[in-house]
Amino acid sequence: SIVKDLIFEKIKNFKNIFRVSGSLGGINGIYEALNNEEVLRILSNYEEFEDYTLFKQIRENFEKVAVGLEEVKKASEKGMVDKLLISTKILKENREEIRKIAENVKKFNGDIKIVNENSNLGEMLEKFGNIACILRWKE
Repeated sequence: SIVKDLIFEKIKNFKNIFRVSGSLGGINGIYEALNNEEVLRILSNYEEFEDYTLFKQIRENFEKVAVGLEEVKKASEKGMVDKLLISTKILKENREEIRKIAENVKKFNGDIKIVNENSNLGEMLEKFGNIACILRWKE
């Protein structure tokens, strides 16, 4: 609409303002936008959004998640780890054990994310023993 175009012209030079077309409004429009590839690409630049995405993956596919040091270690040794999530808290406590797990994950081309223990994702990880991974497959 003309009003949207005029508003966008006024604000387009502000940092972090993007224009995305959608067919829905309100909360459904937000959900639609979060499924839009362009929006996901833009938002992936923001760590909080990455944390939200990981949290959503864990919640929706919990059967393909290993939690705690022992489960994660076993999964890493079998090359099952797609994404390893390590809280900064566990790094302080089990540095050598975590290093071995991380080496296994890298050897099998998995991703590693260090999560701040004070973030929302870090608080969730604390409930899982401060370490978790998203698996490529489940046994």
